Amino acid sequence: MQFNYTVKHNLFVVVRHRNHLAIMSANLLVEMDGVYHSNYTLSAEQAYLSNQREISSGVWGMISGDAGASGLIDDTDKSGLWEMQAGLKGYFQSDFNMDAEVNNLDKNDFWLPNLGSGSQVPE
Repeated sequence: MQFNYTVKHNLFVVVRHRNHLAIMSANLLVEMDGVYHSNYTLSAEQAYLSNQREISSGVWGMISGDAGASGLIDDTDKSGLWEMQAGLKGYFQSDFNMDAEVNNLDKNDFWLPNLGSGSQVPE
């Protein structure tokens, strides 16, 4: 993306996703040659309050399971959305592993381990 604005204050980035908890950069972004870079995958400390999970050895990512986009992974994500969408194929909020299928893998491998997690990023 390209923006034609000059940043006059400190710059942090917030990333929101349809069924993951929002994250915000832990550090100010630094401009180099007119481009701001941020890489959240390097460590949990790249996100404010380390609000990420290690998704493979040495690779960090957003926390999945927030089907209702409330900022909290709770029972409503399962009973309110996953149960209604289970068995469907396509682009659904309850497809937590994003394989285009809503099934037990989404519930057991992504929602359940993250149950009770919440985002500290304000709306």
